Amino acid sequence: MSAAVADRAHRACKRFPGVESSVRTSRHWTAAKLRMVTPPLPTQVISDAALIISELGTNAILHTASGSGGNFAVTLEVDPAQVRMWVMDQGSDTIPIPRTDARDDEDECGRGLRIVEAFADECGPVITDEASGYTATIRIRVHA
Repeated sequence: MSAAVADRAHRACKRFPGVESSVRTSRHWTAAKLRMVTPPLPTQVISDAALIISELGTNAILHTASGSGGNFAVTLEVDPAQVRMWVMDQGSDTIPIPRTDARDDEDECGRGLRIVEAFADECGPVITDEASGYTATIRIRVHA
């Protein structure tokens, strides 16, 4: 992602090991890549994107095969109107869905996908016949 390609989409991909420290690393990597975009993205867009990656990375590590010796991948794509992100894990026996039961502020888990939905303009799965894992796709609009 460099200023030399300002007239087309910026794209970056990285794979992270399925360990707890990768949540922080993937969040910082996302923010750093998005700060490199020209013209600059609004700070709030960068913060929201980093938070979403943190939540999805946490879910990948805690709830899928990505956590125990596995990995997860993050792809970012930016154009002047939007930031698109994909987080691909190594799958599990269940399909991730946001919990609808009430959570109080003291609960330490169970709100990750609802946080993603709150900060993303669009989110959902990528469904393919060949996929062995789950890929979440996210879109955040860039408002000038």
